[in-house]
Amino acid sequence: MGNICSFVSDNEIIRASLKRDKDSFGEFKNVIIKLINREKKEENGKNLVKISGSGEEESAKIQEKINEFFGNQVKIELKYQKIVNSLVQSLDKILGMNQIIYNFQDIMDPIELGKKKNQSELLLKKQFVGQGEIKYPYILVNLRGGVSFYQVNNATEFNRLQGSIIGESMLEGLINLFDNEDNQHISDIITESIENGDNKNVDLTVEDIYGENTEQLGLPKDLLASSMGKLAKFGENRKYDKLDIVRSLVQQFCINLGQLTALTCQLSPDINQAVIAFWKIDSEKINFILQCFSNYYGKGEVKLYFVEKSNFLATLNE
Repeated sequence: MGNICSFVSDNEIIRASLKRDKDSFGEFKNVIIKLINREKKEENGKNLVKISGSGEEESAKIQEKINEFFGNQVKIELKYQKIVNSLVQSLDKILGMNQIIYNFQDIMDPIELGKKKNQSELLLKKQFVGQGEIKYPYILVNLRGGVSFYQVNNATEFNRLQGSIIGESMLEGLINLFDNEDNQHISDIITESIENGDNKNVDLTVEDIYGENTEQLGLPKDLLASSMGKLAKFGENRKYDKLDIVRSLVQQFCINLGQLTALTCQLSPDINQAVIAFWKIDSEKINFILQCFSNYYGKGEVKLYFVEKSNFLATLNE
């Protein structure tokens, strides 16, 4: 296909324009113009823009939108590629680079982490990994509307192992339902909830259910037993802080994803490394919590890695 400029169609500018958000029309057009002017790549007399991240039907809608914007002034052709292909090829290029892929030192046991009511001063010892640390095969955790787990053997060979419907859209949708009157970005709300929210105000612990004497159960009293259990138990008789509810949602998300990631690695022979590719979420604090849970459920044998600004990862494959 030759050299082309890349663009992720899940970019919020494009998605807003497809919903006919008039405020986004001009910005959308400017993005396309900048791509064309920067790359100046043509094929058969047409400027090429590569897109990934949405289905072919939505890609056709984007092509219609571009034709509407530019008419006969500029000839633009979209080349669609599945998001997972873009992610795998992009990761192949950056595995040998510095200051891009990272994880955290001194991760915590989830129970000890949960005892911290205020995590605004949570010390994150971020470390970038060196060349050759992540080796094939590894597990790619692709977070979108849901989540898919791929075994990646090389830049062109990979297969989907399993998936879950609990992805970023679930988290964002529930956050919008409970607390997004100011239209904050999901990453900002998540970070604020981690720093200032306390999920134990809405969740039930073992102690909340069985009382202080939990030794006979063989379970720590601070262990979470029921997500949002207090909401179900007390209902409207109590007032709940929105940040506490969002913090509970974040905890649900991290427990589920951390456990699934660890399980996928454990079921894959000789694989103990997983790379997380987020879609919209960009929060080092949720990454830290996620690594804590994957380490816990993986019994210390699963290594989790994150990509700087992974929402742009799919654009690096060309």
